[in-house]
Amino acid sequence: MATDERVESFLHTLTPILEAAKPGFAGYRQRVLRILDGSGLDSPPFDWHYDANAVTMLVPIVIPDDGTGHLALFPDHRPHRRWARVSAAERLLVHNRTYGRIKRRRFDSDPAAFTVPLAPGDAYLFRGYRALHATLPWPPGKLRVTLLLQYGHPYGQDGPILQAVRAQRNALRKRRAGTQAHRNTAW
Repeated sequence: MATDERVESFLHTLTPILEAAKPGFAGYRQRVLRILDGSGLDSPPFDWHYDANAVTMLVPIVIPDDGTGHLALFPDHRPHRRWARVSAAERLLVHNRTYGRIKRRRFDSDPAAFTVPLAPGDAYLFRGYRALHATLPWPPGKLRVTLLLQYGHPYGQDGPILQAVRAQRNALRKRRAGTQAHRNTAW
């Protein structure tokens, strides 16, 4: 599915016309098969974020059967920003703990309104760039397997500076996850 030209063509039709018409705006940003065990090390629950792509397709393969591990979503939470710098600043704001607590309180006020129950084999499409979303927690030891296809570059291909910043952020996340894993095994 991740390499099927028909799927890519379908995702391309869902990107805004202006973006799709410009060179460098089409294509996958990421195609990932995520196999997580509920430890929260790789994908902590309620880690609110925007994707850096126009369209996100989430295909659950294995979801815990106890009603956990679903998707929390505030669809079309923000408009398309004209400049990449404004978008980047807004994304930094979202990764602030205070902002996260505010969104968590809003979610907790009516979880049913902001929860997308996931069914294995179904495909879920949303504007990853505009939808504030997070994974809901699930018990340690239970598998959650999803295929994540992120398509379309809202501001064209990333330049070398942005690529370096993303690489540094990802390395920091891996170090934090490793530190947390070490703490968990130390007990």
